[in-house]
Amino acid sequence: MASWRPNPTDMVCSEWNESRIRRILREDMEAFRGRYMHLHLKDIETAQGEPDRLARWVRIVREKAEAVG
Repeated sequence: MASWRPNPTDMVCSEWNESRIRRILREDMEAFRGRYMHLHLKDIETAQGEPDRLARWVRIVREKAEAVG
């Protein structure tokens, strides 16, 4: 099993850029294709006063995981 900890700044802590988030997730998930992967978002310092970013991020992760397989 592989463990992946994406940079929280790229994901939820700085500017919310959904297309960038989707690109990073797609590229990195492709690298894990065919293997079990544990994705762990940690060390979140801030969501820039927008806590709903986390729920939006989880939806994007699930969508990308289903697309990659």
